[in-house]
Amino acid sequence: MLPISMTEQAALLITICFSFLILGFTQTLNKERNFLKIIGLGFLVPLSLCLFLLFNKSIIVPARMLLYIDFSLLGIIFLLVLFWYAKRSYVISVMLILIFPVTVILAGWYGKALPSLFLLYYIQAAIVGVLTILTILTLRKYNQKNDPRFISGLLLLGIGQIMQLLLPQGMLFVGVAVKFLAYLLLTYYVINNIQVSLMRRLAKAESKLLDLDKTINFEVKKKMIPIEQHNEHLQNMIMIDNLTNAYTKKFILDTIEKGIEAPSKEGFTVIMFDIDNFKILNDTQGHLAGDFILKKIATIARSSIRNLDILGRYGGDEFIVVLPGINATEAIFVAERFRKKVKEADLNISVSIGVASYPEDAKTIGELIEIADAGLYHSKKIGRNAVTHYTQTIFSGDSALKNNQ
Repeated sequence: MLPISMTEQAALLITICFSFLILGFTQTLNKERNFLKIIGLGFLVPLSLCLFLLFNKSIIVPARMLLYIDFSLLGIIFLLVLFWYAKRSYVISVMLILIFPVTVILAGWYGKALPSLFLLYYIQAAIVGVLTILTILTLRKYNQKNDPRFISGLLLLGIGQIMQLLLPQGMLFVGVAVKFLAYLLLTYYVINNIQVSLMRRLAKAESKLLDLDKTINFEVKKKMIPIEQHNEHLQNMIMIDNLTNAYTKKFILDTIEKGIEAPSKEGFTVIMFDIDNFKILNDTQGHLAGDFILKKIATIARSSIRNLDILGRYGGDEFIVVLPGINATEAIFVAERFRKKVKEADLNISVSIGVASYPEDAKTIGELIEIADAGLYHSKKIGRNAVTHYTQTIFSGDSALKNNQ
């Protein structure tokens, strides 16, 4: 091991550990080519020199050479600060790093004892003090946002070197302690700045990810519009009859079934109607005329019911209207109003209507449709253009007949 005291060995290990940390953090975690990366590269000098002194036992190096390691670090930091803010030259900054280690290694290699005169130590201490002050002043001049931890670390580093130069051998531990605090502040400054840089990069990445997510969502929504329109068209084809714009048979039957499965307190009533002699009209006047009549009938039916009532085309010229919350008696008057509107529409047609109420007339969808259809059939049987509630009252024209079947 080197012929140096325990205090100086501690100083050597402090320099190695902290220099390795600072160099590693600034060169691996710091991805930007900035001031922090350049300063971190300067710690390659004390790390290299300390490792050289630690492992090369063939060379007897005076203990005082350890002082020149920190002296070289401070000198390099000063020059790096000066050139970085004055010229911002990465190449020159790297070249400056090579100046001090070569000088110190050569001095030790030839075994020339470094100056040990007391007066010369004062001169060296003065140089260290000047370098420290110049470095701090340069930072304050070119970088108004410099971190006080970095300034304090440099100041303590300079003070520690001066104390190691001027204090007697027995008091060197004070200088080593100050040096430890200096390296601690510098390391904390490096770690904190890298953390801020990483958080800034993370925030930028999250912002870009958010923008990308918005773009993707926008593109997906844009692509989904025609799909949704197509789905809506398909849904309308399933729910809406293209000719009359009434609901389809499947939809109207599903509605009735839902009303039976979850009935309201008021129940509901079904009106079933078709156009009298529609087949003859279709055969004599053609399908276009028949389609026109179907459309007109659907329009008149919609104008005769409420917005919450549901009109559906059951098949051919047969329609069903579901009247929620209406009993059979009220439904008969709705049906009669519709029948009169058709008769007064000057279309030379009439309608036959059957009425059935849930739950009074039937308990299942099959029974309900069957009773409404029976009422419709009875309306045709008594001469068409009539409204029949098969289990209660038959309306034919403006007259009423009792039916006990």
